[in-house]
Amino acid sequence: MRHRKFAVPVACGCHFRRDTILNMSSFKDPTSRLVEHLSSTSTPYIDPLSRIPWERLNRRAHWLPEAAVSLNGWAEYMNLPEDQRRMLSRYEFLNILLAVQRFESVFMERVSLALREANNSSTAMKYRVHMMREHAGHALVLMELLRGGGVQRLRRGHPARFTRLITRYADIDGLLFWVAIYIGEEIYNRMFRWLRKHHAGACPVIDELIRTHLVDAARHLSHAHEMLENALTGVSSLKLQMLRPVVQRINNEIVRDIFYPHRSVYEASGLYPGEYWARIAANNPHRDRFVQQLIGTTLRPFRKRGMNIK
Repeated sequence: MRHRKFAVPVACGCHFRRDTILNMSSFKDPTSRLVEHLSSTSTPYIDPLSRIPWERLNRRAHWLPEAAVSLNGWAEYMNLPEDQRRMLSRYEFLNILLAVQRFESVFMERVSLALREANNSSTAMKYRVHMMREHAGHALVLMELLRGGGVQRLRRGHPARFTRLITRYADIDGLLFWVAIYIGEEIYNRMFRWLRKHHAGACPVIDELIRTHLVDAARHLSHAHEMLENALTGVSSLKLQMLRPVVQRINNEIVRDIFYPHRSVYEASGLYPGEYWARIAANNPHRDRFVQQLIGTTLRPFRKRGMNIK
C-alpha cells in the first residue's frame, strides 16, 4: 500500500550509487558541553521496569486517545462497537512502541560495533552508551507490556528498508547517520509529547511508560540535533540538493511506519480484512490533518537551508 501524501518519491531527479549515499560528509565528532551535560543527567540510571506500576495496568482503557487512532473520523470506524475501538487503540499504541524499538535496536547495534574500535572513549561515545542503555530499558518495558497487557506481539510492520540501510551502514560520525537519527527521534518525541498532553490519566502504566520515553527522548533528541547541525555546517548547496531526496524518503518511511499501520495491526484488533482498513487509514483526511499538525515542522533544519521538502 502506498499512501498518497507520504509516498516515497519515485523520481527525484537524482540517482545515487549505494557507496555515494553511505559515505557522504563525515565530520569530526566534537566533545561539547551539551554532551557532557547529557551524560551527567543520565546517571544514576533507574530501571524503568521498577518505576512503572504494573499492577495498575488497565486492559479496559484506551491506550491511545481516539483522536490519535488512524481511523478516527471515518464513519465506519465511528460505528464500530466500543470494545473494538478500544482494542484498536491498544494495538495502535503497541505499533508505535514497536516502531520505536525497531529504530532504537539499529542504533544499539551501531554503537556496539563502534565500541570495538580503538578510539572509543570519547565523551560523545560515552553518552551514546548511555542512550543504548536507555533504549534497552525501553525494550524491556515493551516486553513486560506484551506479557501483562493481554495483547499479542505484532509480527509485521512496514519495511523501512532505506532508513535501515542508512542507520545500519552509514558512517556513525557522518551526516547521513545523524539525518536518520534526528528525524526518527524528532517524530517519536513529538508523538509522545502529544500523548502526554492529551491522554494523561487514562491508565497509570501507559502514563508512566510515556513519561519514561519522554525523559529519555528529550536528551536523545538534543544530542541528535547538535550532531545534525554540526554535520550540516559548511555543506555545499550541491550536496544539500543531493541530500534532499534522501531526507524525504527517510521521513516518509518513518511517518508511514508510525502513523499508517500495517494491515496486521487491524487484524490483531479483529478488523478483517486488514488491507481494507489500512486503505481507509491511508485515505483518511482526518488522519492526514492530525499527522501534519503534529510533525509539520519536523524538517525545519533542512528547509531553512533551502531544501524543498514536502
